[in-house]
Amino acid sequence: MKVRLTAKVLIAIAVTLSVGFACLGGLSLYLSYSSMLDLQRAAARQSAASIVHDLIELKMKGDFQAFNSYVDQAVKNGQALKIQLFHPDGKQYEGSETSELVKQAVEAGVQKEQNISIDGKSALVLATPLQHEERCNACHSSSVGKFLGGLQLTTSVEDGVAKAKKLALVLTGVGVFFFFVIIGVLYLLISRLVVRPIRELSVQVEDIAKGEGDLTRVLPVRSDDEIGHLAAEVNHLTQTVRQIIASLYQQACVLGGNTCEL
Repeated sequence: MKVRLTAKVLIAIAVTLSVGFACLGGLSLYLSYSSMLDLQRAAARQSAASIVHDLIELKMKGDFQAFNSYVDQAVKNGQALKIQLFHPDGKQYEGSETSELVKQAVEAGVQKEQNISIDGKSALVLATPLQHEERCNACHSSSVGKFLGGLQLTTSVEDGVAKAKKLALVLTGVGVFFFFVIIGVLYLLISRLVVRPIRELSVQVEDIAKGEGDLTRVLPVRSDDEIGHLAAEVNHLTQTVRQIIASLYQQACVLGGNTCEL
């Protein structure tokens, strides 16, 4: 009975805790993962904004040699994976690639971003429209439009993704560890506070039922709860049975004496 009752109670508690841990743990992992990625993307945006600002200044000055050197150095230092210039229609300057993101940024007049995967690694693409300023008229026609094109910068956010995954694994491991700790503590508490008193009551009642029990035995009442009340009632039952047996014994003796007199 001990195993069956303990197992039933633990299964019920384990299922409840599992659902609770799954919901809270899943939400916690999602929020932690999202926060870590957001921080990484924010850092990438800040770094990209600085690079874009410097590149735009070099581009506006018409110093293409310095511009190309800056691009090569930024890629070499790992500040960016790729830096490209595009026309307003999304076609690359001195290249064959096209960028729908740059086209959208130029049409909207605001910076656009997109999350992509390069060789299985997470990356962030930032497309910044290049405004046609008055100083640009020396190299570009004034009829070009409000924007000369766009600068697209691709930067890696793989470090943030890796840290977020590591954090998720750590939180999962900690959650699983404490789950089993809680189950173990509950097992000990249930075994000592619930199952053991019930087992003692079961043994006492079973002895009485078989007619071989010690009717002078009194079960200890350790609490004022339902189990303690049940133990007190079993003691009362034992006392009542003992009194009945004693009364029957006395009556049998009286009948036996009367029979002998006859």
